[in-house]
Amino acid sequence: MDWTWGWTAVAAIATCVLAGGIFVGIKQFRETQRRAKLEFTEKRLERLNTPDFKEGLEIIYKKTPSKLSELKKEDLDKIVPVLEHMHTLGLLVKEGYAHKELAIEAHRGKFIRCWYKLKPCICYERKERGKYGEGIEYLAKEAYKYQQKKLPEKQWVKLDGEVCKIDISKSC
Repeated sequence: MDWTWGWTAVAAIATCVLAGGIFVGIKQFRETQRRAKLEFTEKRLERLNTPDFKEGLEIIYKKTPSKLSELKKEDLDKIVPVLEHMHTLGLLVKEGYAHKELAIEAHRGKFIRCWYKLKPCICYERKERGKYGEGIEYLAKEAYKYQQKKLPEKQWVKLDGEVCKIDISKSC
């Protein structure tokens, strides 16, 4: 009696079971990565709502220097952590380590307003310090594109009653 066809069928079934197991494993791995990325992003975004961060943002919105050196030391001490955190978050989002949609949906206004107010200052500093503020610029431009694509203009980010418009085609 020839059992060749039987062993072929067993091998085919085993191959299907193995392929299914690999598929499920890959899906679970991707879901774990997605959840970890969301948790990482949420932790980074929590800092954007702290009182110190809000105080730094308030200084940014009300005082618009063309150079960081024009700010008083106490104001500078409050906005530098804001700039550094947003810059780092922007780089993490740009490289795919943090969740872009979550960051933009949660804090679109902060990113756009900061870039709108600080672009001259950041561009000046960038001449001296290389890639300074690229993360903030990236977040602001991505947030601006998001609102252009998904929101009516009456819901666009405003500062002092004026829509914050950003030229996304130009950098410093």
